[in-house]
This record gives sequence, C-alpha cells and structure tokens, in this order.
Amino acid sequence: CTGNRFRSPLAQYLTRALAPDVALETSSFGLRDVDGSPVLPEAATEAQRLRLDVSAHQARTLAGQRLEDADLVIGFERIHVATAVLDAGAAKARTFTLPELVELLEEIDAPPETDPIARAHAALVRAEWLRSHRPNPSVFPELGDPWGGPPEIFVETGARVEDLCRRLVRGLFGEEALTPEGGVPERA
Repeated sequence: CTGNRFRSPLAQYLTRALAPDVALETSSFGLRDVDGSPVLPEAATEAQRLRLDVSAHQARTLAGQRLEDADLVIGFERIHVATAVLDAGAAKARTFTLPELVELLEEIDAPPETDPIARAHAALVRAEWLRSHRPNPSVFPELGDPWGGPPEIFVETGARVEDLCRRLVRGLFGEEALTPEGGVPERA
C-alpha cells in the first residue's frame, strides 16, 4: 500500500476473516514512512461495517523489509509491485496488483487440489503463466489511493477492496473456503 492505513489493513483483515479456516500468515506494509500510525478514520468506519477489528493495526513501512520468501505479494498500484520486487526482493512471479491477480484467477481453470494452501499455490502458478503469455503484459489493473479525496471515494474504495478480497479468496482457496453465511456481512 502507500500509507498502510486504508486499503492494505482492510484487505489484510478482511482476507483473514473471509477464510478463517485457512492457515494464513499476512502482513501489510506501506511505501510511506508513517510507522506506528493507526488506520485512517475512514478505514475504521469501513472495518466496523464489515465487523473487523482493526484497532491494533499500526502502519509499517516496506523500507528495510525482505519479501523473497513470501508466497504471495499483493499491491494496489504498479509502484507497490515494482518497489516490492526491486527494493524488498519479492519474486516477480508471485507479485501482483490485487485487481490484476483477481482477474487472472477468474480466467484460469480452478486447480484440482483440495487442500486450500496447495490449491492456492497451483492457482498462483497458473495465474503467473497466464500473465506471462498475455499479449500486453505491461498492463497492470490498479486500485487507486483514496487519500485526499472526498468521503464517497473512501466508501467506493472500501467496497472495491471488499469485492476484490472476496474474489481473491474464492480464486485462491475455492468457494468452500469463504466464510459461511453470517460471518463478514455482504455490502448492503
């Protein structure tokens, strides 16, 4: 993320809440050095609507982090992906923008693996193969930062993060991994 105070904390906490039975280890970082800052008030509002507790979140910077061992690195913008690869050592094959990865996962055939982690690994291999064989591989769908925008842009961005995270969990782990009815509420 850029500041690690809106999009990435929502995505991190929401993804874990949507797939509570999958053993996920998640971390989120931002490009700006605002270490220790809480989520933005707009993120707290979106989190409350989604029944997520983000009160313990403190922004962390990507500077000085190493990501070469990460199974998956997700950014929202091209600059996030480039910085993760170039400065933090993330594997290019496992680094995507969130909208890009969701699109790719929806275009591939679902892997046959039943174990959610094995299925996710297989899905990522297929997604990277598809990405590398696209005619215009330099196109990266992005989700812009709402910072500095009007209140409605935060609501729209929160809704987009929610939609993308639901689709991400479905694409990586399968429909059966999604929170059962009554968990994280659908947007009204």
